Amino acid sequence: MQNVMRKAWEIAREGQKKFGGKVRDYFAEALRVAWRIVKEMGKATDRLKDIVKEATGREWKKYGKHRVYIDASIKVIDQKNVNGNIVGIARSIEGSWYYDVPTGEMYRQSYRERDLTWADPEIQEFLRNEIKKMIWDKVREINPKMEEMAE
Repeated sequence: MQNVMRKAWEIAREGQKKFGGKVRDYFAEALRVAWRIVKEMGKATDRLKDIVKEATGREWKKYGKHRVYIDASIKVIDQKNVNGNIVGIARSIEGSWYYDVPTGEMYRQSYRERDLTWADPEIQEFLRNEIKKMIWDKVREINPKMEEMAE
């Protein structure tokens, strides 16, 4: 639901920039469009097979710094029908990040997307959201104090 609302406001702002007026004037139609996008997202992601998620992390405390380092990757096979033949396209995201515990900031050290350029936008969004979830889950697993700070 949160993603739908976020997407709706984004679409409404684009309409306001393009045609003028107030953002809220475009929100009702933007919400309809956002719901359509989310419903179709399920259809595109149904083609994904052999989803492999890996995330490792370690905590580091030295020199007055406290960080959680994370390496994560997600790999999938996107099956498409091309001229009557089922073709599998390997798509992946991998990277490394670190979470600075005192400041609460996440920093990206390296990041690589493979074969996402021509993927459906729904698949791109799905993979990017999944890698974000994996990273934050690993940070919470390694540093449970982060949960206490959020409350």
